[in-house]
Amino acid sequence: TIFREADGKISGTYWGSKITELLVDNNQITGFVFDDGTASVVNKHTIEKTKQKYSSLWTEFVSSFDKKVKIDQNKTQDSVYEKPEIEAMFPGGEGAWQIYVDRKLNKNIGTENKAPGGNYTVWIQFIVNKDGSVRDIKSLTNHGYGMEKEAIKMIQKGPKWVPAMQNGKKVSAYRKQRFDFSVSANTSFRNMFDNYEKTFPTIVKDDLKKITTEKLLGLKKKDISSFRITIIDKKNDQMREYKNKGIALEQYTLNFLKSANAGDIILVDEIKSSHGISTTAFIDKAYKVI
Repeated sequence: TIFREADGKISGTYWGSKITELLVDNNQITGFVFDDGTASVVNKHTIEKTKQKYSSLWTEFVSSFDKKVKIDQNKTQDSVYEKPEIEAMFPGGEGAWQIYVDRKLNKNIGTENKAPGGNYTVWIQFIVNKDGSVRDIKSLTNHGYGMEKEAIKMIQKGPKWVPAMQNGKKVSAYRKQRFDFSVSANTSFRNMFDNYEKTFPTIVKDDLKKITTEKLLGLKKKDISSFRITIIDKKNDQMREYKNKGIALEQYTLNFLKSANAGDIILVDEIKSSHGISTTAFIDKAYKVI
């Protein structure tokens, strides 16, 4: 049935279902989309019969729909709502979603892939079907460092969602989900000393083969019980350390120092006296290898 509503708009029903959209192929009406998101294809005989019975009203009815969907003659597809009355949601609501994220999301993925320090917000868009399954998952951001891939994996491997609702019925609808990642500014060893590196005294790589404790520590104290040496490998963005016991350099310590390359940073700290106390007299040291 096709009729004119009180406000003058043209509307209609087909076998008791309210029509919300026309299906068009090659400028010919081939079916209808109903308010529950389903569709029905009608044959040419039905169309012609309806047009003859409601000739002028039919034309106005057709022109009242601005959006026309082209479809294959043998296929129909559910409408996907962008703003349904009730959005699709994770089963159990927002609280359950947070628990799922806390348990499953690898929030350190940015750190593991050496992303620059900072906070990152990732947005993922997908469609929740009427049965709660998801499809057409894609990222709306492009931070990289594995963050978008990690978020997409969360949607792919998650449970079925509670579908959106329109006019009291389940419908397919778009959904956008936010994921937050944080990377500490100090996690990148490569950039850790950028503001201070120019002030560090230099040490020639070959000199590390015969360096002494006094030269390394810059101290003449004889009651040193231990100290720590850290090498910052800027090229590979790695850090390694070793604690030397006693005032003399152990053989392993010498080999450890020899492993440093030009461009690396050598730090000496945790310098302790024989009493096990670190004092301000034992100042930490830093060198740039050349």
